[in-house]
Amino acid sequence: MDRRIVSFAELNALDFEISDLFAMTQKWQRGVVFSRSNPRPSTGIIYLNGCTGQYTAESGESFFAGAGSLICLPAFSRYQVLNIDCELSRPDAWLVEFNIIQNDALLTPGDAPFPLDRADAALAGEYIAAAAGAYEAPLPSPLALKSAVWRLIALLSQSARRSERDKYQPILRGAALMKEHALTDTPIEEIARLCGLSAGCFRKLFREYSGQSPMQYRMALRMANAFCCACTAIFVRNPGADTLREADRQRLAANMKLAERLGARVEVVPGEDVAFQIAEYARVSGVTKIVLGRSIAARGRLLNKQSITDRLI
Repeated sequence: MDRRIVSFAELNALDFEISDLFAMTQKWQRGVVFSRSNPRPSTGIIYLNGCTGQYTAESGESFFAGAGSLICLPAFSRYQVLNIDCELSRPDAWLVEFNIIQNDALLTPGDAPFPLDRADAALAGEYIAAAAGAYEAPLPSPLALKSAVWRLIALLSQSARRSERDKYQPILRGAALMKEHALTDTPIEEIARLCGLSAGCFRKLFREYSGQSPMQYRMALRMANAFCCACTAIFVRNPGADTLREADRQRLAANMKLAERLGARVEVVPGEDVAFQIAEYARVSGVTKIVLGRSIAARGRLLNKQSITDRLI
């Protein structure tokens, strides 16, 4: 069976099935090391109720998980867990395991253990405890088990999507500041500081969010001011738009919202030939300046094909 890494945020837009369900209540022993030397056969989600542990992936990366933590243990991952502390009077942890299947492919949220957002950890813990209760009951209830797992996956998906939106809030503030001070030479480092980020982190997130660097964005703003013109952002919707991955759809929506917030008009133009549609729109609308990135130009030359930029020029 093929394996694909798909984030919990992406699962929200996918149609899939779950199988191989298992759940249990765990009691840990202080100081014991658990080693997963063989790949996990399924994805696990564990809620640390009354224990703490140090998780170390096969790569050597490690993180500490305190009581109240929610940890994802992806299918096929290898790792070690050092049980640092535990309690005698209550369950130390609850674990649920499942496989996510889509079109004969096994979907896994990663290749190494990682902590999940603590904002919804308590509610997720309730779902996992309910799954363990359904599985360990004298008369197990497959329906109750499956219901708890579906609710857990839905919660994790919603939480991941919310985290992605929150992640880019400083970038929206930074873009607004850059528009406000478009004609000044305020350093990007200062913009980043005002947004509560390091310059490196600001540049990285800005490119993730907008597809361009802060300097490229500032240059576009200055061109608009220099020519005293209105800006229009164009999305050429080709047949492949319906098959975009969830992450790409979210990035596209974010870019369109960013353009609107910064005063641009957003136009959606249907067509298969992106360069032709841009040129035709410019001709009909009287556009005199077209601003394009050149991120795929080098790739186009390597394939002996003209890039969109080359064709428009």
